[in-house]
Amino acid sequence: ASSCSDDAAAADTAAPRELEPDPQRTSIEIKSAEELQRAIAEHEAAERDAMPEGLGQRGAVRTLSSGQEELRLAIRMPFTQEQLVALSASTLGRDVTSLEFRPEYEDYLPALQFNDDDIRGFPSLTSLDVSAQGINPIAFTKRQMPALKHVCIDQPC
Repeated sequence: ASSCSDDAAAADTAAPRELEPDPQRTSIEIKSAEELQRAIAEHEAAERDAMPEGLGQRGAVRTLSSGQEELRLAIRMPFTQEQLVALSASTLGRDVTSLEFRPEYEDYLPALQFNDDDIRGFPSLTSLDVSAQGINPIAFTKRQMPALKHVCIDQPC
């Protein structure tokens, strides 16, 4: 079953690039739990390095640490609820503008629950694309995803 909703004039479907140690990349492809951990850590480090000296997190202006307007994250592995919670709690999750789940098909894929109380939200997310990843019913709220404009969910029957 497939369902897409798009408030924007056109969705950008550019393919993400491979994950590399360069925190300036605007597209990150995640193929393993280790790559996810590394991407979160590198994004946190890049933000710390970009923060003016003496300015704590509370006083920081929250912008993409890469200096880019878009940050695309393409998940190419079965994603767990714990990984979704960790991503939402990170600066990477806070800054991601496009989130795509397209793991290789498996008979059992963990179901994600975006409305879980532990999900801090994705304040910069404008596009969510979920294909072949388990997902529980979801209610999109302004509190968790205030900038969301495009949603596409395609699940195997």
